[in-house]
Parts: sequence; structure tokens; C-alpha cells
Amino acid sequence: MPAIVHFQPEAYTALLAAVGRAWPAEAALALGGTGEPFTVRAVQPLPNTARSQDRFQVPAAAFAAAEHHLRQAGHPWLGFAHSHPGGSPRLSPRDHQQLWRGCLQVVVAGPTPGQLSLAAFFGTAAGFEALPIELPTARAREALS
Repeated sequence: MPAIVHFQPEAYTALLAAVGRAWPAEAALALGGTGEPFTVRAVQPLPNTARSQDRFQVPAAAFAAAEHHLRQAGHPWLGFAHSHPGGSPRLSPRDHQQLWRGCLQVVVAGPTPGQLSLAAFFGTAAGFEALPIELPTARAREALS
């Protein structure tokens, strides 16, 4: 299991933008990049058919299309990100029950879209282990503008 999660500036910016667009509903995204350690290089927004502030649901065909898009762009699928609007970046009881194991899970949360924090987890049969995250510097994000 990778010991740390790195976000490339473009992926981090896209992740925050997608969460802001979905607000106040939960956002759901597929993450692509490389493993060992995890390096998130791309995000692919997924439709949340639940349209709820406290849960998400993604049709299987939408996930398959997102995974295909990431792979075609040279970014193998790593896992998922979802948001907890107005909440904390911890896994909820529902997350512990329903999130896929064997992949990266990132939770993005905060009181407003402009005040977000992230937490990363890797799920195994025994449960979820928190992983440290290395975010791009402000200078790297500004270079994208």
C-alpha cells in the first residue's frame, strides 16, 4: 500500500473546482494517476444521481466511462474522491460501509467551497487506513492561472 498521496497542481485545482460546482450536493470524482506512491494526475467528475448533501450514488456506466477516459488519457484509475459539504474530511459511518476497498479514497470537506480540506484513505478488508497528503504549493497552483 502506498504510504503517501501526492496531488499534481492541475488535478488539485480540478478537484476543488468540481467540488465547488456540485456544492451543496456531494461531489463524486474518479482519480487517475500512478501508484507507489499515489500521484493523482487527473480527476474525472462523476454524476451524483443522489443529488444529496450527505450521500452520493454513481451509475456503473458513468464510472466505466470515466475509468476509460482516464486510461485513454494515460492516467490509470486510482480510486475516488467525494465531498462532505459543510462537514469534515473524515469517513462517515456510511463511507465505512459502502466505499470500495483496495483503492484510494479522498474526502474533501469544509464549511464553504472556499474553505476545503482533504483527507486520504486506503481501504483493506480490515478497514480504512489514513494516508498523508502532499498538496501542491500555492506557487505551483498560481502557475496554472
